[in-house]
Amino acid sequence: MNHLSQRDRMRILFKSRPRQQISLTEILDLRIAQYNRVISELKKFEHMDIQNISKFKDGVHLSWYCYTPTSSVYKKQDTFGFEEKLDKIEIV
Repeated sequence: MNHLSQRDRMRILFKSRPRQQISLTEILDLRIAQYNRVISELKKFEHMDIQNISKFKDGVHLSWYCYTPTSSVYKKQDTFGFEEKLDKIEIV
């Protein structure tokens, strides 16, 4: 059984969809406890540029996150294997 950490699952999600908005709902679907902490760790320890986008629409707070790779971070070797692992994420 291939068990990925919460940080691994979040990294895979963001790196599989660079420059795309990822809704908070999608992040919550990964069943990651304290998703804000995990995002902070990705920013601090892995130097990922992840921005939060939020707005209110019809009285509802909507929130997305967007990962913007930098040329020095987002290289083929950094993402090698993430595409294969993305389909195999297990929620435990």
